[in-house]
Amino acid sequence: MSAWTRLVRFIGQDGQVYLGQPVNASIDVGLAVISGEAVVANVIKGDIYSGTVSSKEVTIKKLLPPVTRDECSIIRCLGLNYMKHAQEANMDIPKDPILFIKPRTALAGPGELSVSKAAQDDQLDFETELALVIGKDALDVSEEEALDYVLGYTASNDVSVRKFQLSNSQWCFGKGFNESCPIGPVLIRAGEIDPDNLDLKGVLSGEVVQQSNTSKAISFLSQGTTLEKGTIIQMGTPSGIGWARDPKRLIKDGEEMRIWFQGIGTLINTFKYL
Repeated sequence: MSAWTRLVRFIGQDGQVYLGQPVNASIDVGLAVISGEAVVANVIKGDIYSGTVSSKEVTIKKLLPPVTRDECSIIRCLGLNYMKHAQEANMDIPKDPILFIKPRTALAGPGELSVSKAAQDDQLDFETELALVIGKDALDVSEEEALDYVLGYTASNDVSVRKFQLSNSQWCFGKGFNESCPIGPVLIRAGEIDPDNLDLKGVLSGEVVQQSNTSKAISFLSQGTTLEKGTIIQMGTPSGIGWARDPKRLIKDGEEMRIWFQGIGTLINTFKYL
């Protein structure tokens, strides 16, 4: 058995929850599952940190987040990490990245997301972001060694309730609603892709709304603060958010958002207003 390179968490046809590695490494698991195409994964024995790929095959019925709330200690997020995004938001470009947090209760996976009444009223916005998962505790690490602490990378959406975000000097509440941090479906092991050179795309109900490439700041976030194993870091969004458009383009009831990263695949969510 070997270490995994592409990890998914899923419910199999037998109703059991598994970790697995898609048999066809080139397949876009998110698109394949939502289209009804059968996707088979080799079961991963163990956990996300030290699991190994077995020969047992299981067909995926439903995709889950690759990292669970129990495995995630906190979600740390970078704000205004892309120059064009800062410009479209009419905000000064910060000397250091702006940091805010989402609670682990915000974590979600592919599929339908429930939108609370407080997040409705033309306030719900999307942010296409690369997320990384810390694989071992990191404190005061240098830029040269920063990537040694990364377990893997996945696609994410920094779902934001703009009314609450912009009415307060702290962004945490408006960005920390339940199911405001969907990630997945695939966690790519560090070393398999270049996180500084990935094409990305956000598509809302068939309309391409964001398109760019990536950056990182692990060393900065670890200065004086331990990034515990299981920490998720959202790396910031490029320009194209719905709030900055004229007219605004917010997420409506029943709309589908697809977030695609080169080498990772597509995170697909449908937003259901409660």
